[in-house]
Amino acid sequence: MNHKALTLMILQLTAMLDTAKHDKVTAEDAFDHIGQRDVLAWLKHLAPDHFAYDLFAESTTPYCGFEQFWCDRLVALSEDQGSARRKWGVQRRGLCVLIAWTNEIIQQGIGWRPA
Repeated sequence: MNHKALTLMILQLTAMLDTAKHDKVTAEDAFDHIGQRDVLAWLKHLAPDHFAYDLFAESTTPYCGFEQFWCDRLVALSEDQGSARRKWGVQRRGLCVLIAWTNEIIQQGIGWRPA
């Protein structure tokens, strides 16, 4: 997986957060969708006009396999969701959890490569 997909995801999530339209999306909402492995579809549903879902679709050549990779890594991180506040400084907003955990995926350096 190319790191550009991860940094693009952070950009997309930050843009969603900046609209303030999704402030009521809780960390628990994010944890639920991580467990269901449907985070991309959920984000598309939440913000059809603010989230570029097509960039991450399985058929998209540069980011083919992103959804599976991202879900696998988010699920692995969710095993320690009880310490989300302590480790990542987030506990309320679901988009903040996704931003922090996507950043953590980059920091761990597992399964991705620089461009």
